[in-house]
Amino acid sequence: MTHISEPSTAENGTAPEKTKKSGRSEREASAHAETARNGKSGASALADTFDAWTRASQISLIGLFVIALLWCGYVAQPVIVPVLLAWAIATIVLPLVKWMQGRGVPRVLAAVAVTLLLVMLIVSLLALLSTPVAFWLGRRLCVGLERPLLVRRRGRLLRRIS
Repeated sequence: MTHISEPSTAENGTAPEKTKKSGRSEREASAHAETARNGKSGASALADTFDAWTRASQISLIGLFVIALLWCGYVAQPVIVPVLLAWAIATIVLPLVKWMQGRGVPRVLAAVAVTLLLVMLIVSLLALLSTPVAFWLGRRLCVGLERPLLVRRRGRLLRRIS
């Protein structure tokens, strides 16, 4: 490997100035300060390789942490889903509770009233949808019963033909 040395004269044509304390040139002093700042003694291939492996281990550690976090979320799903659902419902009905509270209704009574209203809404939706759902399920059961009958008929027909 060849080394290209810097010319001994500076831009203005004079020799590089020596620092007063150590007797080194300004370029050497700035290189030493940069070395102290970086913690490396130059750009060696070994240091770069070590840095690449350090970065790869950091990325893999972050990936493992994300996988562990997702797994914990999956395991805690029976707890997390109801809590998030309650939070979403509370966020949705909060303006109605505040409006009732502004009209002079106590907050506890307003929350109970909004909860009862929400329960009645869900029950009425279930009652309205139960008839079509029962019809669809009954129809599916009929279709399910007819299919084996058709298959049996085709089988008998095939036996008669052969």
